[in-house]
Amino acid sequence: RVINEDALHLIAQKADGALRDALSIFDQIASFSNKKIEYAKVIDSLNVLDYDYYFKVTDALLAQDEVESMILLDEIIKNGFDGGLFLGGLAQHFRDLLFAQSARTTEILDFSEKIKERYAQQATIAPAGFLLSGLNIVNQFGLNYRTSQNKRLQIELALLKLAYLPAALKLSRLPVPEKKTSELGTAKKIEPKPIIKEKIDDE
Repeated sequence: RVINEDALHLIAQKADGALRDALSIFDQIASFSNKKIEYAKVIDSLNVLDYDYYFKVTDALLAQDEVESMILLDEIIKNGFDGGLFLGGLAQHFRDLLFAQSARTTEILDFSEKIKERYAQQATIAPAGFLLSGLNIVNQFGLNYRTSQNKRLQIELALLKLAYLPAALKLSRLPVPEKKTSELGTAKKIEPKPIIKEKIDDE
């Protein structure tokens, strides 16, 4: 039986650490996979959004390309994926990128070596400030998503805010110019003039 390593990691994540669930998912997929368990088939079977989408969306956000992020979102929704799950997956992706910024914490990530390398590559262009602020934004809009009447709008607003985040962070790092005191605004110290007593000649 040929088994793709990334497919196995995906099954393990879907089972969320439960060995019995993982074996059950594995058996179900193996029963119709014709002795070949591939990553693409596991994604279709489990209705899981491909990692590739999160990498593409993050690339677009880091490039401040809100148009590309909207196109990717439209494609994700048209493929039948829930918007709330997408936001949760994007938050997880940002968390994994934070871990990938250190060789030691990269080892904690439950991915194949191939995907770990991809995380490590994207982590080099994703500043920690962007990822931390991005996590706060995604989590906040994720909470709003549950009660919103226009759920798609919540995702779009989150992506737009994330797309402008790099510029906002860059602006916040600019040095604050020192205030120059204008001549008009400065009160000049007036020195008292000496009192000159005139000598009066007696007539």
